[in-house]
Amino acid sequence: MAAICANVFDLAPRAIIDKLQLRTPQFRPVAAYGHFGRTDLPVLWEQTDMADRLRQEAGV
Repeated sequence: MAAICANVFDLAPRAIIDKLQLRTPQFRPVAAYGHFGRTDLPVLWEQTDMADRLRQEAGV
């Protein structure tokens, strides 16, 4: 699984920051009630846009 993730994602710190737009102000809405599983927040780390690519790499 680690090899698949390494093939799909650029895990360099700068790439993670850029992909998740961590330098943009987006944390106030998640400060009070968290973010896990919430669909009302536009936080990028909750998106599943890479799921198909991961399935393809895994042969599923």
